[in-house]
Amino acid sequence: MATAKIVRSDHGQTVELPEGISFRSEEVEVFRRGDEVVLKERDRTLAEAFQLISDLPLDEDRIDPPPQTRDHDR
Repeated sequence: MATAKIVRSDHGQTVELPEGISFRSEEVEVFRRGDEVVLKERDRTLAEAFQLISDLPLDEDRIDPPPQTRDHDR
């Protein structure tokens, strides 16, 4: 099991994670679960999800075939 080093300062504590354990984001959620302290990647908000979607290309030049005619459409 890997261990992390705790560094104390006037502003609180910093946890130095060992090599191979890292986070993609700059902020994480922290909470207690029993006697454990858990660091967790922050869940993306709905606003962040909409921003990601709005950054996608619109495919304006895309050519779609007409919808298929089905028996129940007649």
